[in-house]
Amino acid sequence: MERVVVDGSTIAYERAGVGPLVVLLHGGLSDHREWRRQLVGLSDTFTVVAWDAPGCGDSSDADPSFRMPDYADALAGFVAALDLGKPHLVGLSWGSTVALEMYRRHPTIPASLVLTSAYAGWAGSLAPEVVAERVDGLRRGLQLPPERWVREYWIPTLFTDRAPTDMVEEAVRDFSRAEELHREIPNSELIVLPDVGHQCNIEAAASYNAALRAFLAKR
Repeated sequence: MERVVVDGSTIAYERAGVGPLVVLLHGGLSDHREWRRQLVGLSDTFTVVAWDAPGCGDSSDADPSFRMPDYADALAGFVAALDLGKPHLVGLSWGSTVALEMYRRHPTIPASLVLTSAYAGWAGSLAPEVVAERVDGLRRGLQLPPERWVREYWIPTLFTDRAPTDMVEEAVRDFSRAEELHREIPNSELIVLPDVGHQCNIEAAASYNAALRAFLAKR
């Protein structure tokens, strides 16, 4: 892990490869480790940088007042501090929201956006009864040890039943609105990986890497 100081806070990251710059933005309740297959699988062609967002992994804790604009500004500072120029931003889940907010606030920075398993929050993406069920599960889960909460309430939202046990265990250790996004973003491309869950970059790493490689080659 490497580290850089941005506005007085330390941001940890991992870097691999040589070539066009790609910044990987992990999902919520996670860190750079969920991109390990892309750090290996894409580093033959790209310089791949996977950060730990403020408050995640080995980065400094985020201020309790942090909101999405603060994460976007921290990402802009991170890109500037490492002199990454105009990198491609690849977000997963919550990381896609960071990428979109970064583009909204700093539109000249990203060369392109890749939004993987992007969503508009539970209330914006799911039926009301599903939102209520998840909120209730979270409240009940707060009474459980962290690992049990992850297994019983978090992992089932990330993978399909077909995901191998070792992949699920890896996620435990680490711990769409695609069509609408596609319609609203000019010159976007929608790629669907069938028969995989939310954590598609892990469950179908080869297919995901091939799709990402093909997309970036056009940019």
